[in-house]
Amino acid sequence: MKRVIVWIGVGLWLLAVGESRAVNFLERELEFGGKGAGEGGFSDQIVLGFDAQGNILVSDAKNRLVQKLDPNGRFLWQYPAAGAESSVLMQPGDIAADPAGNVYVADTTITPVPRNEDETPLYLYTPCVHKFSPSGEFLTTIPIDSLEALPSAPATPVRELITPEGTYALGIQPSGYDRAVQIALDPQGNLFVLDAERPGRQRILKYSPEGERLAVFGRYGSGDGAFDTPEDFTVAPNGHVYIADTGNHRIVEFDNDGAFVRAFASQGYGKNELTKPSFIVATREGELWVSDETKAVRRQLGPLGPIALGAGAAPQWSVVGDEGLRILPRGSALDPLSETEALALRLYRLEELFLLDEEEEEQEALTDEALKQAFRIRNTLYHKTIHRIARFDTEGNYRGEISYRVDQLDERRHDLRFLAADPLGHVYLLDASELTVLKHRVVGFTLRPSEVDAISSSRFSSQTNNYLEDYEDIDQLPDIDSEETLTRAHSRAIFNWDLTRNWSAYLEEAYVFSGRDGDQEYPRSGREQLRV
Repeated sequence: MKRVIVWIGVGLWLLAVGESRAVNFLERELEFGGKGAGEGGFSDQIVLGFDAQGNILVSDAKNRLVQKLDPNGRFLWQYPAAGAESSVLMQPGDIAADPAGNVYVADTTITPVPRNEDETPLYLYTPCVHKFSPSGEFLTTIPIDSLEALPSAPATPVRELITPEGTYALGIQPSGYDRAVQIALDPQGNLFVLDAERPGRQRILKYSPEGERLAVFGRYGSGDGAFDTPEDFTVAPNGHVYIADTGNHRIVEFDNDGAFVRAFASQGYGKNELTKPSFIVATREGELWVSDETKAVRRQLGPLGPIALGAGAAPQWSVVGDEGLRILPRGSALDPLSETEALALRLYRLEELFLLDEEEEEQEALTDEALKQAFRIRNTLYHKTIHRIARFDTEGNYRGEISYRVDQLDERRHDLRFLAADPLGHVYLLDASELTVLKHRVVGFTLRPSEVDAISSSRFSSQTNNYLEDYEDIDQLPDIDSEETLTRAHSRAIFNWDLTRNWSAYLEEAYVFSGRDGDQEYPRSGREQLRV
């Protein structure tokens, strides 16, 4: 009864913590896609976009195609169509849609340079944005660079070309001609292009729905109106432009005409803090959702062997180690890359050692400590990463976070990664093994038993020893002939419940019963611990 009351108290406390910290979670809604090259299948190099009706747009760089799926992931159309002999796509990247449903795709193209008729035709390689109709018909291409706007250089590479008409021509390939650009559209259908992969020449370009350049704003730096290698941006329903300023660990806001408004957030892992933001979307509810590198690793290595407890003694090897509960206070989240890479590297080295032993019959000496560590890693009890998506309002005020975890030991779902979020409030994760996309809705805080890591074990052993002793007297019989039986029973249960990357609850129970011969009293040792 006491244990039930304790767990109810813990549950209520966790509920209060979750609500006070405005933590939300993901709940899977559907799964779609898979390995393929069109008609609903795709490669591992995809970008998602969304139109006003919630249809899903997929840009596939490896397969050089664009697809449109309905909100449930069912195939609608693709460009180029199956069996088509030509396509404008070279290496499609970012993808978006305007309010009318027209689809825009970032890419690289070759655009003609105006020349006199008696001169050799000249073409310029440049990033561009292709425009397609809502039904997938190619409409036009908007080049980003022009010959006059190219940065000065001692020399520019030129290659020989043959046009489709069979005419000899020259093509200019300036440095960075195939760089990736990001795109977004405002409620009026104006196109914004984030051009951030040129060192020192980062900028945002604004185009009319007809493709006329209207404005250029932003610059490289860390001050007002500047940004450093941003990886994504979005346009909110109010028309303002928000930049995920990756290098400066913040969000930079401009109005629709390109005037600087504000910058908010700072580097860190806590409230109103970001670490290398890489994705941002403006939702219809007036929030900005930002995905960054803030993660926490929860990993529990296994014991070195059976837990040996004597009567009233402490365990020789503890499953929980010195830390047991992994409480990660704000601002000190563990670096998941170092943790994950270290685990993978040790496993790799261990497998290599086994291969050497079997194939080359060579022995490599490992220290006792290294062998112990290798054994524990191979018997990991649980290993997961907890991720978050930060939420802000359009004025830069922190609103909470969305938390989800990836179980690194799950055979099917161990390599999920964040892919996108749509304006309707769904989050999309990519299964990098199966190349399927998992669509999730965002739900409030709930106590879900499926999130509990439950580990239990029990063991019974019995050992009989015979003792013979002879005093070397004249008879040939042993002077002492006795038998002793040792019995031992072990029981252990561990429950770990991760609320967020900062909070978790941990309960452990361990009992040992041991006896010798037929003693009436069986010594018993036990341990209970609850940590939050």
